[in-house]
Amino acid sequence: MTELHCITSENVSVLAVKHSHLFLLADADWCEASQLFRKVVDEVRKECPDQFFWARIQADKEEDFCNRYGVQAVPSLLIFLQGSLFRRMVGYKSKEDLISQLADVWIQ
Repeated sequence: MTELHCITSENVSVLAVKHSHLFLLADADWCEASQLFRKVVDEVRKECPDQFFWARIQADKEEDFCNRYGVQAVPSLLIFLQGSLFRRMVGYKSKEDLISQLADVWIQ
């Protein structure tokens, strides 16, 4: 089973290029919405483990990342396709909303 990898700002670009579909959750441990959304992400990840390289970055500890990708609130979700930022979502999403937002980028 694929897991939600905890990454740093130093390896975001490398992973975005290495993996054609990168799902990156920018969150913070102290944020209640982040904690709740992480549970939703885990549910979707378990149902669709091969759709993305699933990763998490602690935004409050990665200022360079936040500055580079314009992350101003947590939780934020960044989807990279073929090495480029494709979509950004901010705030808590339900499981249904998240699946709907990801449907057009599932790996065929």
